[in-house]
Amino acid sequence: MKDYYSFAHTTIGYSHISSKKPCQDYSIRFQNDVASVIVVSDGHGSSNFTRSDRGSKFACEVTMEAVNGFLQDLNLDKLEDESLRDDVVIQLCKHILLQWNTRVEEDVSNCPFTEAEVKKVADKYKAKYLNGDAVEHAYGCTLMFVIVTHDFCLAVRNGDGQCVTVDCDGSFATPIPWNDNCEFNVTTSLCDQEAIENFRYYYSTKLPAAVYIGSDGVDDSYTSVEELYNLYRNICLKALNDGGDAVTDYVEILLPEITKRGSTDDVSIAGLINPAMLEDAKTAMEIAIELRQMQLAEARREQQKRILIRDIKVAEKKMAKALAQRQDVRQKLHGMQVSQTSIFEQISIFRRNADACRENLASLVQEEKKLSDIVNGVDRDIVRLKSELLALEGGKEDVKMADSKAPLTIETVEGVGLEIDDLSGYDESDAVEPETEDASIEQDTEDEYAVQEAPADSE
Repeated sequence: MKDYYSFAHTTIGYSHISSKKPCQDYSIRFQNDVASVIVVSDGHGSSNFTRSDRGSKFACEVTMEAVNGFLQDLNLDKLEDESLRDDVVIQLCKHILLQWNTRVEEDVSNCPFTEAEVKKVADKYKAKYLNGDAVEHAYGCTLMFVIVTHDFCLAVRNGDGQCVTVDCDGSFATPIPWNDNCEFNVTTSLCDQEAIENFRYYYSTKLPAAVYIGSDGVDDSYTSVEELYNLYRNICLKALNDGGDAVTDYVEILLPEITKRGSTDDVSIAGLINPAMLEDAKTAMEIAIELRQMQLAEARREQQKRILIRDIKVAEKKMAKALAQRQDVRQKLHGMQVSQTSIFEQISIFRRNADACRENLASLVQEEKKLSDIVNGVDRDIVRLKSELLALEGGKEDVKMADSKAPLTIETVEGVGLEIDDLSGYDESDAVEPETEDASIEQDTEDEYAVQEAPADSE
């Protein structure tokens, strides 16, 4: 259909580049005078689905073949009859599923699994793959495709990912009913035993101005469906402003940015755009984009406001805590200042006492020196006197002293030494001064204590 411009593009996920995993998405498009067809398949990322990149490629290829056969043999009346439509669509899905399983079996026959290939596969599947059992599980993938003819639009999905339609008035919708079996990281798949029951579809005789299908790597890169709609609005406006050829370049540049800043998963977008039908919606889409930008700006402001309010509350709590701690510190500081003043006063007293001690110590040192001089002098006198005493003993003189005040009697008796009877009454005041002139003991004949001459020995 020449009325529609078609494109299909796939980009490897940002995380797959770093982990050296293959791109597990695949997309394809087809267009002739009868119909325009777009197909996207997303291979499962778990290591158990070790050949999901081949599975997604097979899914797109057999779908395109099946759709061509479907269009050639189509009984339009049956499709338009609501009571018969389910059977018509189910037969198409069964044919796709049969052909996909056939391609999988042929691939395993031509290229059997190896030990190295199933190294990271869970034991539950490893033995089966090597034995050729349940091999379709290794090729697990989702599938979504859209057929637009002059008479109808048919969109079919098994798995996750979104189909988005755009009406002539610029309104957006996700028309394929959601399968509740797809939630969180779990999705239905062509490899499921009940795969045929998991197909969901949308049919309408009202043709869309544009229709897009994207893998979940695209959907997961946006926080809301409104942001996803804004992505497709920009693609529509690109087609209107720059022509269909510019869309391909735009999407090729856009997808690597989406995976890098978004899901980091493989990303695929395929689309059909009818510029003539979109023309009337151009103004509405431009307004919607501007409004969305305003909403996002307002949302950012609200977020910043919430962040500021949160930060203020946190700061207030910190300030209250700091004030309490400061009060505690001030009280401790005051106590320390009082203690410091008391200590300084005691230090002053200690210093005065130390100064007095130092003065007394100097005086005592001088006194000690004087006394040491006296002691040394007396010690010398004692030595001298002892020497004189020994000299007298050598002269065989007998010295007798009753007490310190008794007359000193020296008897010259041969064989008799000098005797000092009593020194108990000795007084240091009577000692001879150290500096007095040496003098020998003189006999004063006139003194009442004169030394009497000993009688001569008759012998």
